[in-house]
Amino acid sequence: MKFTRRIGVPDGRPYPSYRQLTREDFRRLCAYCFRHEAEVGGQGHFDQDHFEPRSVNNGARERVCLNLYWCCKDCNSKQNKGSEWPSIEEQERGEVFCDSCDHDPEIVDYARQSDLSVKALTPAGKYTIRILRLNERPELRELLTNRRRIQGVYRAVLRLLRRLVERAETCEAVREGDSTRQLAVAELRTTIVAFEQFVEADPFVLKDVPESVDATPPSELLPE
Repeated sequence: MKFTRRIGVPDGRPYPSYRQLTREDFRRLCAYCFRHEAEVGGQGHFDQDHFEPRSVNNGARERVCLNLYWCCKDCNSKQNKGSEWPSIEEQERGEVFCDSCDHDPEIVDYARQSDLSVKALTPAGKYTIRILRLNERPELRELLTNRRRIQGVYRAVLRLLRRLVERAETCEAVREGDSTRQLAVAELRTTIVAFEQFVEADPFVLKDVPESVDATPPSELLPE
């Protein structure tokens, strides 16, 4: 995932004053593990992280807006990123934190394996995986597993809706212009479009479910 930051925001203010702006720029997602607030305890479980820590260069970038990243407290803890920063020697080897504002780390720096672990593709990917312990935190694996399971359920519902539309469009009453039935089919098409946007969002998270889409999957479609 790559984030696009707004430009033109003046630097120099106390960094907490940028909190809401940072939160909006990162779409309420952690810049490092890509979990959403709705999945990890809400806004209170997130901080503004100084991408370049205040301990580096005498805090030269402490009040630089674009140096502030939205970050869950887990990634921002001492045992993960915290105030960690690569040494000069590590930087020369390309061992730096993946920057999700510069490019998509999940494409460039590491790849997701079938078991949901990540494999480094670059020195930056290797460094980030190691420091953030992306393969060692069970909560990350559990979240991804749940996302895939629920996404699969909703995709099954979407296939069912498409079949219903196809059957309805072959109905003689619909073809002959029954306005009530035509309206029902049109509404179903609208639901499918909203459903597709929801299900194929990157990343897929259970939030902002379209009004026409029930957030609770039908029990008969849930995997055993």
